[in-house]
Amino acid sequence: MEETSIIIIDKLRQLPPAKPKSYIFKVHHELCAANKEVYEPVLVSIGPYYHYKRKSQLQYMEQHELRCLNDLLTRKEEQGVATRSDQIRKYLGVLEGLEDKARGYYADPVDLKKNDFLEMLLLDGCFIIELFRKADWSRNEEERETDPLFEADWVAASLGRDLTLLENQIPFIVLLELYSMIGDRPDPLDLIKMAVSYLPVPDTLPSGILNREKLSDIKHILDLVRKLMLVEEILEMKDKSASTESTSGSVKKYILDLVRKFRLVKEILERTDESATSVSIKK
Repeated sequence: MEETSIIIIDKLRQLPPAKPKSYIFKVHHELCAANKEVYEPVLVSIGPYYHYKRKSQLQYMEQHELRCLNDLLTRKEEQGVATRSDQIRKYLGVLEGLEDKARGYYADPVDLKKNDFLEMLLLDGCFIIELFRKADWSRNEEERETDPLFEADWVAASLGRDLTLLENQIPFIVLLELYSMIGDRPDPLDLIKMAVSYLPVPDTLPSGILNREKLSDIKHILDLVRKLMLVEEILEMKDKSASTESTSGSVKKYILDLVRKFRLVKEILERTDESATSVSIKK
């Protein structure tokens, strides 16, 4: 008994510390084996899990990410913001401060060296922001005309799919930090609005659905989509200062209206003479 106790205590001492909560996971290998096309990106690799594909199947998009960064740096330099070198140093400096936190988002070990990891975050983050910015149909029409990603509808659909894959994510805090430095309108809510207009989410959403206090709750793009597609999440993320009555198109108000109408119709039907109608409502 004593020997068994010593063995268990020794195992407990060797137990590594519990890892902080993660938010980006790999799909179980058995699910991937059954239908890996469902879980793997077809156009663009985002994050470390499919980073190995950038030099082979997804090489074109790797080059396009570099072109996006080049266009961004050129635009900011022409605006007098800073030189290209100064911009890159600034962005990498901010990302370096987020490195440990960003690595912690991934449930599986990230086998990328520091420089490669920071480069990946910079390229992926700037690509996503530039994609959302160009896709804003209220502006940037000229840029879309020269960007091959906007030449065919299927490309946008495939990119939207890739950006919402479980394994194909980077932390949303990376996007928020980068957007605060490079956005034309560096309000984080503008980034959300552009993302919503591009991603596969409901077309009509209640006003006040997001506020700045809730931005830190968004873990990655897929998590944003999930929050927007769940009614309970939508109601929780609504601006508390906006009353339900004054919020046109509110999901909560819409549901309450449906309930009232249902009850009214039910009462009318119940009062109708059974011989004059064959309508019944099953409870």
